[in-house]
This record gives sequence, C-alpha cells and structure tokens, in this order.
Amino acid sequence: MPSALAAEAQRLLDDYLARLDRALRRVPQSQRDEIRVEIESHLRGRLAELPEPVTAADTLDVLYKLGEPESYVPLYLTESYLSQGFQKASPPLLAKGVGRWLGSAALSYLYSFPFFLLYLVSFLLLALGIGKLIAPDDVRVAYTSNKGRNISVAFNYPAESQGLHPSSANSADGDPSTDIQGHELLGSWAVPATLGLGFLMALGATVLLRRMTRRALRRRFED
Repeated sequence: MPSALAAEAQRLLDDYLARLDRALRRVPQSQRDEIRVEIESHLRGRLAELPEPVTAADTLDVLYKLGEPESYVPLYLTESYLSQGFQKASPPLLAKGVGRWLGSAALSYLYSFPFFLLYLVSFLLLALGIGKLIAPDDVRVAYTSNKGRNISVAFNYPAESQGLHPSSANSADGDPSTDIQGHELLGSWAVPATLGLGFLMALGATVLLRRMTRRALRRRFED
C-alpha cells in the first residue's frame, strides 16, 4: 500500500471505489465484500509500485487500465457463481452463473454465439428426452419414404393426429397409392441417450465458459 497519495489521487481512488460499490449493490453481501476487497487490494498494489507521492495522473492511468467497474463486475460475478456451483455441486448456482453470462453485455467478446448454440442444442436434447420419457407414444421422430423416391424425417406430436403408426403411416391426403411407410427412429435408447448427451453438452459448455471467464479476468488484472 502506498505511503503517500496526493489529495487528488486519493479522491480519484475513493470515487472509483464508490462506483464499484454501486456496481456491486445487487450482489449478496458476502460476495460483495470479497469482490471489493480483492479489487481494492489489486488497485492499491498497483499504486504501491509507483514512485511516491502517487499523483492524480498516475492514479488515472491505473484506473484506466482496469476499466470501469460496470465493464468487469458481470464477468467477475459469472466466474464467482460458476466456481461456487462446481465446488458445491449446485445446479442452481451454475444456472445463475450461466444466466448472468447470457444477460451480460460485458461478456460479448467471449465468443458468445458458440456457447449460446451449445446451450440451445443441449436444451433441445433434454427437452426431447424428457418428452419421450413422459409421452413415449406421442413424441416421435419418424423416417418416411414414398416408394423410395422421397425421404423425410418427421416429428409427430401426437402420433395419432398425424395418422402415423410406429411401423406404418398413410399419406396426408389419404391416398394409399403413395404408400408412405413410417419407422420410429427413437427406440428405448432415446431417453438415456438424449438426456445424457444434453447434460454432457451443457456441462462441457459450462466448464469452457468458466475457464474462458477466468482467463479474461486474469488478463484484465495482469495487464
């Protein structure tokens, strides 16, 4: 900690910490105190490396390199929630961290779209698996062919409303000459496969998100 801060330098530091407090006001008190102590320690450590007395210009340079609190607090909170979620094996905390990331403009540079795509696919797989578990006869993926000339994959819900049977189906216009055959693609393996794959994709995306968030924080505080 520097032994001497010019009056203006001290005012700038106090003003920055006040803005930090405002950025953290929606964070639970225990986490808020921890984050504030770490950031203030980082700032004072940087200022302690400078020649005394530390001037306002020196202080502004340190604050500028770290950035405004609103630019990194969402990133810091994401890492905090994800870390606690893994340590406590808590899905709600993990979901809170992911939700914080999804709603944070500060994380837009962390290749957001691939993560969003991974979470979307995992959600669809989980929804398919749960639907197949609850209503196995209604949630179906059918392979159909029209005398070998056309091939299509159809999602049928419910199966009866589409006129499809697990092993066969009539054409939509009722003309038997089209001879459309339907074959159920989701067998008994579908529920564990879709649920397992969806869970693994969501977990893998969360692990990668945590690593990238920590790396981004480390770069910001080391610069």
